[in-house]
Amino acid sequence: MDVSAPASEETSHIIGIIASLLTSLDSDSPERIRLLTKFVERDYEKVDRLLDIREGVDVRLKAIEREIQDEKKVVMTGLLQNLALKKFLGNDARRRRCGARDGGPVVFAKAGWRAVHASDS
Repeated sequence: MDVSAPASEETSHIIGIIASLLTSLDSDSPERIRLLTKFVERDYEKVDRLLDIREGVDVRLKAIEREIQDEKKVVMTGLLQNLALKKFLGNDARRRRCGARDGGPVVFAKAGWRAVHASDS
């Protein structure tokens, strides 16, 4: 682990402060020009650091997006299995309500549309 690298929370605060300064300082003010020159010093060292931070955030974001996609797949698989089970159980309950015996086929007689077991017809 790089000891010189600030913790993620510290990095977030630093970037927030820089963004706030850039948006709140007048574009022609000496303070804003001084802030911008800090990013040019030492061969754009601070710009390189910001790009490193962005790359690190991008890597973490992609990993989290993969985790979310994996969780979605698990949830969808569970939902589909649950739906199939409900459909199966729902069909079984309908068959029992229609008078089917022993899980055998049900035939609906035209006269009155009452349920008749296949062996009774």
